[in-house]
Amino acid sequence: MVSYSSSKYASSTFSKSLGHPYNFKRTGIRIVALCPELTHTAMTAKQTVWGDQLEDYKKVIKDAVWQEPDEVGKAVVQIFKIADSGTAWRISGGKHTLAPAYQYLTDEEIEKALYM
Repeated sequence: MVSYSSSKYASSTFSKSLGHPYNFKRTGIRIVALCPELTHTAMTAKQTVWGDQLEDYKKVIKDAVWQEPDEVGKAVVQIFKIADSGTAWRISGGKHTLAPAYQYLTDEEIEKALYM
């Protein structure tokens, strides 16, 4: 799960950086990160954890809320209607919530850094 988790974090952070209000103001392109939690897919149907990690994995997901792909799709439509650029959204059990805040520089701080 290390590769999966680190690539997901990198993608999320990259999306937030691209979607920064400064970039949105310059390009008009809104970037939103979508982070669906456990979803019944071909990937989750296969066992991807073995050995000494398997028991820990089972403990972590035993109370997890699983969702179907169509629930994720419906949540995505709602997110795209309301999401600001640079935000990340969790989708769990078909419900969407804003992911924890990402700290970045304000437009004024960027302007000052660029032109000082």
